[in-house]
Amino acid sequence: MLRQKKLSDNFISSLIQLSNGRILPKALEDFFILIEKESLKHYFTTTSESNFLRIIKSFYDFTFFVNESIKYPHHIEILLSIASNSNYLSDILVINPEYFYMLTDSSILGSKLDQKSFSEEVEDRISRSNSLDTKTHALNSLKRREMLRIGLKDILQKADVADLTKELSILANTLTEKLFESCYRFILNKYKIEKVKQEYCIISLGKLGGDELNYSSDIDIIIFYDKESKFGDRYYSEILSETIQLFLEKCTSSEAGSLYRIDLRLRPDGKSSAVCRSLQEYLDYYESRGSDWERQMLIKAGYLGGSKNLFSQFIRYVNRFVYPAVHFISPLDQISKLRKIIEREVEGTDNIKLIPGGIRDIEFTVQALQLINGGKNEAIKTGNTLIALKKLFDAKLLTEHEKNILENAYNFYRRIEHFLQLMNNTQTHTIPESGEIAEKLSFYLGLKSLKEFKEKVKDYRNEVRAIYNSVVGENKKATDTNQIFTKIKFKNPQRATTDISFLREGKGLTVSRKFDKKSFETFSQIEENIFAYLSNSYDPDLCLSNFVRVIKQAEFPSIWYNEFTDENFLQIFLELCERSQFVIDLFAEDKVLRENFLSRDFLTENFDFTRLKNILFKLAVQLSLRLIDPLTTSKILSDTIRKKIQFPAEDFSKKKKWRKDYLIIVLGSTGTGTMTFASDVDLIFAVRNSGKYQNIQKDFQELLGHLKKELSPFNVDCRLRPEGASSQLVWDFDKYIEYINSRARIWEMQSFLKARLVSGNEKLFVKLTETFIQRVSKLSGKEILTGINEIRAKSISNFPSEMNLIDLKKNSGGLSDIEYVAHYFLLSNPESVFTFLGKSIHKILKELTTQTKHKKVLNELADNYIFIKKVEIFNQIAFSSSSSKLSGDEMKFEKLARLMEFENGALLKKKLNSVLKMNRETFTMLIK
Repeated sequence: MLRQKKLSDNFISSLIQLSNGRILPKALEDFFILIEKESLKHYFTTTSESNFLRIIKSFYDFTFFVNESIKYPHHIEILLSIASNSNYLSDILVINPEYFYMLTDSSILGSKLDQKSFSEEVEDRISRSNSLDTKTHALNSLKRREMLRIGLKDILQKADVADLTKELSILANTLTEKLFESCYRFILNKYKIEKVKQEYCIISLGKLGGDELNYSSDIDIIIFYDKESKFGDRYYSEILSETIQLFLEKCTSSEAGSLYRIDLRLRPDGKSSAVCRSLQEYLDYYESRGSDWERQMLIKAGYLGGSKNLFSQFIRYVNRFVYPAVHFISPLDQISKLRKIIEREVEGTDNIKLIPGGIRDIEFTVQALQLINGGKNEAIKTGNTLIALKKLFDAKLLTEHEKNILENAYNFYRRIEHFLQLMNNTQTHTIPESGEIAEKLSFYLGLKSLKEFKEKVKDYRNEVRAIYNSVVGENKKATDTNQIFTKIKFKNPQRATTDISFLREGKGLTVSRKFDKKSFETFSQIEENIFAYLSNSYDPDLCLSNFVRVIKQAEFPSIWYNEFTDENFLQIFLELCERSQFVIDLFAEDKVLRENFLSRDFLTENFDFTRLKNILFKLAVQLSLRLIDPLTTSKILSDTIRKKIQFPAEDFSKKKKWRKDYLIIVLGSTGTGTMTFASDVDLIFAVRNSGKYQNIQKDFQELLGHLKKELSPFNVDCRLRPEGASSQLVWDFDKYIEYINSRARIWEMQSFLKARLVSGNEKLFVKLTETFIQRVSKLSGKEILTGINEIRAKSISNFPSEMNLIDLKKNSGGLSDIEYVAHYFLLSNPESVFTFLGKSIHKILKELTTQTKHKKVLNELADNYIFIKKVEIFNQIAFSSSSSKLSGDEMKFEKLARLMEFENGALLKKKLNSVLKMNRETFTMLIK
């Protein structure tokens, strides 16, 4: 929005309407002249006009305001300064118009906030209130008043950056301290606790800790107490924790508006730990596990509230931690690494705080010199950046030229930051590329144009960066690593940056504290190898995302990172992250499997049958790494499931009267040894003379429940029993024989071709098989063909083209069609049934080639069956698919092709389409 050279007609018209004929024309004309004259001193826009109108409409007496402004022109100066430069301060005046005449008092505007007198005023104000909400409302009101006063001083340049940030810090410190005290007293009264010997302390960190707060800073704090004690049924830590929760609620959710945003995540062990702990626990933490970034953080530790004695104890100890006499790891290396992380996160933005050569470079330069020299020089210890610059110059650690550049740049940057935050009360540090705010900012800073402003920022950045590099030094390895990272072909670079940030230090060292001390250092040892893998990865986004998912569950990421210094092991892990979503889904959140993975047990040939999930994991990993083939995987899996049924069933039946009269039969892929990771387990229970056993149904319900639990995550059911789910669970053996002889349909006979006995009386199973063969021998060719075609017509899947799906089992030409061909030949030749019962389809087809004239066709079908089964099982591995449906998406085919060692997805799709077509034609030819 362009700057106005004169007042708009709408603005003038609105003011005339407000006067409502109560102001003399001459007075109104003088009023307009005053406004227009003052507006030329600002970057005055329609937004400025809107703010001006909003404010004066909130005044009780517009006529009085006009007459007073003519008498005292500085009233217009103040109002236009606010309206032109701060929507936030305009909002405050709209809410509290009574504050305006406070601003016109030059003594008030020229005063500085004194902590002692302001604290007394705050105490007096809140002491008049009984309820906590009323106290909070009073604190918010005081904040608005002082923000208005300090903000106007800033706009009118009546105070320098050091004084402004000091006043903002006193304001925040006093208001939050008083609110916390009020919440503390509220909780003590709630539990009728009158005498408390225990003490707490609130430490401020970051900008507040350094007395250099800005207008929209978060307040970083940590809270601890002297010692634990019990009050009735509550511990002191519980009382203090409840106080903290109430404090956070009142700070951010007051009806009167948000007081301050409070952040407790910089406490030891971060957001995963209690909101408060004892002083000794904090000191023990820093002594045993404190990280280098925490040394840097604690430079700015300041007193906010509670016991000053506890604060002194804390500072006395952490000084030794922050400023050791000897550094075993150079602070410069740590600062350089941290700086690179931050730069990656803000790359491509004009964030004046975080960009190279910005505020953070000044702060890190100062902190690097303090960390290196603070153990020998007490004088340079301070959390305030501007004061530290003077101290470092006095200590001859900065030249006068360096000190002046950093000081001038810091003041310039902070004024930019202040203007941006005063505009809309947002926590922003980003300079707009163009537009009204960018133009206003340039004008406010006394520069002729936005171009000149950008040139000045650029010059300061270059000068600051040069000094930063001279102190901290460019970490060449970090630079090279960053260049590698930016070349990786991520689909979502922003998400990838966040993921890498998490892997390094737990979502940003200054945001959360989750990782143990060694994680940061250990990750740097493997970072280059990770980036090298991602550079050649087909799906680096997924690989990185899965990496994060696994590490998120690690209590000590350094243990994982240390294992990954074994390059072969890291390669295996990254391949799994990229290739197999099924593997990641299995073990990412499973503690047992995670430990199993770190032990490398998945690489051994021995299988532990005690836990099914372990076997699934090992098979999935070995298949993903192509250490075993899909057929072997299916066989081991099927054998395992059958044993998992057999052993519990035999153990369960030992004490049952029916132990010699039962059968448990598996059907489907479990029977034929061709299970996949998404197979169902189909069972049939039969008992001879079942009427003799009163609780037989109940017994097998119990056994089925146990098997379902034992075989999880596989689905176990008995739906293929005679008459399906509507019949009793356990069939009487003789009635089962009768059912096969008289009522079994063709599809049920097809199912029985896959039958295998897993537990029970083998002689009964032989008799059942003989009965089945006798029944098959009575079938006519027409019955077989009709039955197969009927079941095929009901089950075949043909998805609309827009769904882009292929059902490997039920599509025309899929696995079912091949099974129908094999079943047709078996049912047509009952003498071969006993030989082939429970065998896999591809083996049946191979052996049938010696018995029919269709040798070539059946051989091809057998090979096609194996190929489609491979596609099915690799599809499950790659995408954690729980069905036989395959997406036709090109990207997914590409990934599947890599897993199956095809040259590309197009060739795999071509091969699959060719196989399905041949199967369809063969089915049509043979099943007429």
